[in-house]
Amino acid sequence: MSGLAAIGRDNAAFPDVVLEIRNRGFACLEQSSRFLLEAFYSERKPQGAPSVLDEAVRSEAEAFLKDIQVRHRRGPSATDATPNREGGQD
Repeated sequence: MSGLAAIGRDNAAFPDVVLEIRNRGFACLEQSSRFLLEAFYSERKPQGAPSVLDEAVRSEAEAFLKDIQVRHRRGPSATDATPNREGGQD
């Protein structure tokens, strides 16, 4: 698992506030797949403010991410047989 930290400015909902944005999670691309799996949780808070995630929520999010299992596909799926038609009916 990895984390990403960024700074957000010019948020219309919070003018003149610099936000810290922290993501924690992972991205996984199995070598034979056309699909990328991303699983993250994110927190945005004013820069320098304490985290608003309590330990129970953070622990639950971490446990959820650790529980995800990515397995090899075992044959064609319904999405393989259905062409992607822009503007068409699904």
